[in-house]
Amino acid sequence: MPLPSPNNKEKRKDFMSRCMVDLSKKGEFENPKQRAAVCVSQFEKAKEESNASAGEGDTEFLVFTSAAYDYSGKKKDKEKSKSMKKYSSYGSPNPKDHYFEKKQDAEKDAEKMGLKGIHTHTDEKGKTLYMAGPNHEAFMKRHDQILKMKKEEEDKKKASESMDMEMKKSDDQAKAEMAKDGQYTGKAPKEKAEAMKKMGDMEKVFMAHCASVDKDLVDTSGMDEEETHSACAMRYTRMRADIEEDSEEGLTEKQKKLPKALRDAILKKKMKVIAVSGKTSKRKETASKEVLVRR
Repeated sequence: MPLPSPNNKEKRKDFMSRCMVDLSKKGEFENPKQRAAVCVSQFEKAKEESNASAGEGDTEFLVFTSAAYDYSGKKKDKEKSKSMKKYSSYGSPNPKDHYFEKKQDAEKDAEKMGLKGIHTHTDEKGKTLYMAGPNHEAFMKRHDQILKMKKEEEDKKKASESMDMEMKKSDDQAKAEMAKDGQYTGKAPKEKAEAMKKMGDMEKVFMAHCASVDKDLVDTSGMDEEETHSACAMRYTRMRADIEEDSEEGLTEKQKKLPKALRDAILKKKMKVIAVSGKTSKRKETASKEVLVRR
């Protein structure tokens, strides 16, 4: 049998009383505690579908002003809630929208929900209604699972949108830093060439490797020259601190993970610094060994 639901502006205590009596007469739930739990659940579910709620505790009541209710405050049997469209791939979140007058409609709903078979209910007027699933318990279990899945999907979508915003923010910050260094996206070829002249040796090696080897530092496949330069420049801005980090023991752990061309350039730069300073310490020996290993 269909479970009772609150009427428009019906107080919680009045609904609970009516619901408990109704379930007791139908004999669906023998345990009073179970009947009470079902009634509370029905009220809370209806609250989510309501347009507003007022009062507190036992005096709380729900207000329905959608097309699902007529002016007398009684729910129309043939009206579908607006949420049916929103959850069309899963069916409506309101269990009452899953009662059908035609057996074929219930069978289609069962297939959509991933349930086998259908079962019947008799409404207050004695009319037979059809519903997806072998029984009501199986329907409600699957119904709750689907709503949970839908919520998880929406949460993932929100998280993805949030991540996209963070990435865009990071890109904007990188572009701002590039502008300070005389590089930024959309430079004309001549201006880009001037910017290249201002680059240090390490940056030139990075840019050359990034532009020539797709997917090594940045996935530049399918990009034109301007887009490639922009993407590589932004990547260098983000990695510059790691590339320029100094170490007494040769390459740092992060530098060891860089492409060979960059590792060699870093070690070459270290050797130049050591040669200029005239040091012949363990640092020089480590750098020399690193160069030999790379070769």
